[in-house]
Amino acid sequence: MIKRQNNDKRPLEVVNDEIKHYFDDASFGYQEELNPTGTPKPEDIRVTIKKN
Repeated sequence: MIKRQNNDKRPLEVVNDEIKHYFDDASFGYQEELNPTGTPKPEDIRVTIKKN
């Protein structure tokens, strides 16, 4: 799970795209779910990462 830190006010899509870029550059698959449901507490992004 990823949560914005230090009162980051950027849109969640912008934060996700920035993170995704780093994983793509490192040859990792990146599957995300913005504002996931079914979590014990509110989260911003649920990420599944796999080495390609």
